[in-house]
Amino acid sequence: MRRLAAMSLAVVVAGLGACSPTKDEPRGVDAPTRTIAGPPYAEVAARYNANASHLHQLFAPVTVRLEYDDKDGNRRTDQGEGRLQIIQPDHLAMSVGKVGETFFRLGSDSQRYWWFDLSGKTRVMFIGDHANYAKSHARRVGVVVAPLDLVRLLGIVPMPKTGQTQMSADGKSIGLVTELDGTAGSIGRQRTWIDPATALPTKIELFNAAGACELVADLSNPDSVEITGSAVRPRVNTRVRIAHAASNSLITLDLSDMQDGVGRMVPQAFDPSVLAKQLRAEKIYDLDAPAADPLPPRPADPAKPLQ
Repeated sequence: MRRLAAMSLAVVVAGLGACSPTKDEPRGVDAPTRTIAGPPYAEVAARYNANASHLHQLFAPVTVRLEYDDKDGNRRTDQGEGRLQIIQPDHLAMSVGKVGETFFRLGSDSQRYWWFDLSGKTRVMFIGDHANYAKSHARRVGVVVAPLDLVRLLGIVPMPKTGQTQMSADGKSIGLVTELDGTAGSIGRQRTWIDPATALPTKIELFNAAGACELVADLSNPDSVEITGSAVRPRVNTRVRIAHAASNSLITLDLSDMQDGVGRMVPQAFDPSVLAKQLRAEKIYDLDAPAADPLPPRPADPAKPLQ
């Protein structure tokens, strides 16, 4: 389980190439080598948002699997179970463990994100600011996918008002290309491939400001989400496979029994000060501290915003 810690426009459309970061994992839709005009963006985005607009909250048991290369170059796999809780746009809480024991916990609020490593003798908490993710120590300590990016890669975030469309080379998928605000780090654009028949996402790619693909998620096995007091049943893909180019790692999330979590989610699940006490963190590190060492030497107070 400790290995789980290793786990965090028109011209633009024409310039975005295929995005398959890991060397031996083909990724669903083949991105086009040339741009093929798609249907009007507003039309496609409206269909997508008709489903996503009901997903303000998501609560589900989750199985997390990590595939990675160890220090000897051998492919390894680890797995854990936990719970995923999301209140859009930026509140996330995900636990990972085994046999009722939590080993890791990833979370965020509107300004900060945190990572608890409870798998060793010392219970450690790392905390940083969303705006500083790209230049922080986050990836060194296990936050390979930024929490705000993780929410996006689940395919539940509504599309913005403006963007561009393109068709896949085989004409079977529509790509929606949108600008990101950069709050999660260096990511600058998102391309979401959807099934024209269902308007559900099948693949999501995140590109940095230079146009290089950093993260790509394949999404499959859609199922309905129970919404309290409503007959509406939006659909979410229950399997999400996220590839990170730099580490050649693959994170797979399998969701089940999805609901909006009304009456089950509490504010304390998204409060780093409360969590630090509940999880008995013995050391707290500031991920934004300027230090060469992977573990910044300056302790952080989770009750105070990072400067």
